[in-house]
Amino acid sequence: MPTDSVEHRHQKANRLNREEGYDVSEIGTRTERPSMEASEPKHDLRQQAISRLEAKRDFLAHLAIYFGVSVLMVAIWAWSGTDNFFWPAIPIVAWGIFGIIPNWWTAYKQSGIPEDKIQAEMEKINRDGGPGGA
Repeated sequence: MPTDSVEHRHQKANRLNREEGYDVSEIGTRTERPSMEASEPKHDLRQQAISRLEAKRDFLAHLAIYFGVSVLMVAIWAWSGTDNFFWPAIPIVAWGIFGIIPNWWTAYKQSGIPEDKIQAEMEKINRDGGPGGA
């Protein structure tokens, strides 16, 4: 009566699990492997959601730093003796226009790159010799 070795039985079980659509880890646990068709759009959507949430978090951090530095500049101006020229207005306004507004737009209004532009760029890359081509 032939008996299979433990290693042979594990290999056979792993092969059967893979054929049934399961991944088997080194320690023998079995997890269902999602089909590629179903998981790709879900993964892309998840990545897009993560990117948007990170952009919003980064904007709020930027805004907090902006207010903190603005208050600090006004305090320095007041502490150093107020004169007729409110110099903190220059960096506060400039930072607001060229830093805060574009960062807000990216975090809350921009919806990503349109698909037609992505497709056009992919076609251009293919015309130029493919990925990594010159």
